[in-house]
Amino acid sequence: MTEFEPLEERLLSTGWTHGAREFTPWLAENLGVLSKAIALPLSLVDRERRIGRDSLDMLLEDDQGRRVIVEIETEVASSSQLGKLLSFCACTEAKVVIWIAARFNDEHVVALEWLNNNSLTDIGFFAVEVHLYQIGESPLALHCRAIVRPNEWAKHVHSESQAQRTWSGFGSH
Repeated sequence: MTEFEPLEERLLSTGWTHGAREFTPWLAENLGVLSKAIALPLSLVDRERRIGRDSLDMLLEDDQGRRVIVEIETEVASSSQLGKLLSFCACTEAKVVIWIAARFNDEHVVALEWLNNNSLTDIGFFAVEVHLYQIGESPLALHCRAIVRPNEWAKHVHSESQAQRTWSGFGSH
C-alpha cells in the first residue's frame, strides 16, 4: 500500500522572515506567480512608490498598458489596509487593484465584491490569498489564489480550457 504524508500549511514567515519586507521584493522578481493567479500578464513599473505619507508596495502595468497597484499583507487582511488601497487607487488612477493577504475576513471579501459591483466599469478589484505548504521535509510551495475577481472579467474568462487568458476590461464588450 502506498504511504502518504500530510500536506501542511506553514506561516508565510517560514519562507520570508521579515514578512512583506522580504515577500514584496520576492514577488516583484516572480510576478508570474501573481499573473497566473489572476490570469493577467503583469510587469513591474515601481516598488515602494511614495504616495503622500505612505508607500505603495508595487506599481505594475498589465499587457494592455493599464496601471495596476498591489498592496501586500503577510498576515490576515486589515480594514486600515483597505482604506490605504482606495487612496492609492485614486492617487495613481489605477484600473486594476490587487490586495494580497494570507487570509481575508468575510467583511473584506464583501467590501471588494461591493466595489466591483459599484465602481466605474473599467476598474476592477482582486483579493489574492497566499499560502505556503510543505509535505514532510520537502521544499516549501507557494500557492496564490484569487478569491475575489472583477465581475465582468470573470464573465469574459469562463473557459477553463483556455491556456492563456487575457483580461479585456470591463464593459468593453
